[in-house]
Amino acid sequence: MRMLSLMIVLAACSPATTPSPSSEPATMANAGAGSDVVATINGQPVTMAEVEAEAGAQLISARQTLHEAERSAVERVVIDRVVEAEASKRGVTPEQMFQTEVVDKAPKPTDEEVRAFYDENQARMPGPFEQVEPQIRQMLTQQKAEARAGAFIEELRTAANVEVKIKPFVLEVPRREGAHRKGSAEAPIQIIEFSDFQCPYCAKAEDSVQKVLEHYGDKVAITYRHWPLSFHGDAHLAAQAAECAGEQGKFWEYHQILFDNMQALKRQHLVEYASTAGADADAFTTCLDSGKYAEVVDKDLADGAAVGMNGTPGFYINGEFLNGAQPFEAFQAIIDRQLDDKGML
Repeated sequence: MRMLSLMIVLAACSPATTPSPSSEPATMANAGAGSDVVATINGQPVTMAEVEAEAGAQLISARQTLHEAERSAVERVVIDRVVEAEASKRGVTPEQMFQTEVVDKAPKPTDEEVRAFYDENQARMPGPFEQVEPQIRQMLTQQKAEARAGAFIEELRTAANVEVKIKPFVLEVPRREGAHRKGSAEAPIQIIEFSDFQCPYCAKAEDSVQKVLEHYGDKVAITYRHWPLSFHGDAHLAAQAAECAGEQGKFWEYHQILFDNMQALKRQHLVEYASTAGADADAFTTCLDSGKYAEVVDKDLADGAAVGMNGTPGFYINGEFLNGAQPFEAFQAIIDRQLDDKGML
């Protein structure tokens, strides 16, 4: 019996095409030995390292998909077994247990919550409040039931001492000298963020990033890498502009200004923002017009593509990939597990 299926909808900007990697291939902790001979041509060997160099991004995507499918299958089996064991212990069916523990215990949405949801999303509503109120109430009821179901499953897992043995899929992201970082290079949790200044989901993700930094303090460092999408016409120049601001020690101030003004990223705007960030406008303009950081941005694009990036934002938490504008709790789940593995939680 399959009692629970959890689906997370990821919010991310996605390109029509993925840039081709031109940097060194990513190291895959889950991959085979690079020196293995996988083919011969007229007696000449073709090694896995050569294959990785030419098709690394595609192989990463396939391996990650397989890993996620395996992990999901393990989670389904675990959930089924702990649910069935608990129901058997209580002498009821799983359905009866879920009625008691989930449906009956899940709080019902209040009138104030229903109205608040309508007010916050009124621009997208298909009609007046009186017309859509039943649908909103039903949706909020379902959300609360799903939250209660998740909490109940976690209670059962904890009581059963569940320990999933499948290791996370880990990648080593190619480094770039001079990439801007918040936090220490010695922090136990190193997060590499690939982002696009013209992507609304990237701007949304910044709230979670800030919460991570505030919550974990010196245990976490975040390095920002550029991944401007091809259909965001102003994003590449904006990324170069951020690097020019960084020359004057104003990268993070400028970075925030760009996300606050992503609808206005033409050259004239980029120059105006330099002064707002506290940079010298003349030096900034000279830097921007020289195009000196175009190759730096392209390097980040290539490095992101080499580890399977195909949309923004993307986060590599000690090499473990987290896709899209995720809430703080999604970061927390990975970081807490990694810190626990290091005995630092």
